[in-house]
Amino acid sequence: MVGVDISIQNLRIAKRHRRIDLILATATRLPLRNNIFHKVAMLELIEHLQNHEVTSLDEVNRVLRPGGCVLLSTPNKGMFSLYLLMDPATYLLKKHRHFYPIEVRRLLAAARFERIRVFTAGFFAEQTSYLIGLFVTYIRSFRCKGLHGAVRTLAFSGLSARNLEGQECTESTSILLQKCLRFFWRVADLEFVRGERALTDKYYCILATARKGGCPIRRL
Repeated sequence: MVGVDISIQNLRIAKRHRRIDLILATATRLPLRNNIFHKVAMLELIEHLQNHEVTSLDEVNRVLRPGGCVLLSTPNKGMFSLYLLMDPATYLLKKHRHFYPIEVRRLLAAARFERIRVFTAGFFAEQTSYLIGLFVTYIRSFRCKGLHGAVRTLAFSGLSARNLEGQECTESTSILLQKCLRFFWRVADLEFVRGERALTDKYYCILATARKGGCPIRRL
């Protein structure tokens, strides 16, 4: 198992929790050999790669073995993100963009993937968790850096919902808020497990799987 991240800080955090190989690299240029992985996960990543989505998927295709599988997740440009403006990174800061399911399918097809399956999952809990985590981060930054510093932190230090998952609140933040954050992340996980796996704009997240062309993988 190999983990790849563009942030050395994230890799250091990951190293404390998992004993795996970690590589500092970008998704568009992986320092890895061809045809070496059975599976690749790209979770909440592709929306951050503006104008480089197909390039990154080409790299994934390159490192996968024939018949290997990619699992991809990204926010759904549906009712919630479009009308409720739940993601300021998209609408205010232009940090990343959301996709419709058909767009994800086209990106995977452009990168020469086959047997593409795309569906939506998740509901209210993940967005609620995201907003609570965002509020916690803002309070922490505001008390340490003031208003200007807090705005810069929210704009440039990660608005991804998963980056906020499980973070510890400061002593000045209420214990109730911390418990609420943990509770909603648990509910969000259940929403994904028990989702209808249907195509709808009412779900928060797009999930997609696809396989590299070639002979199927033989199980050992």
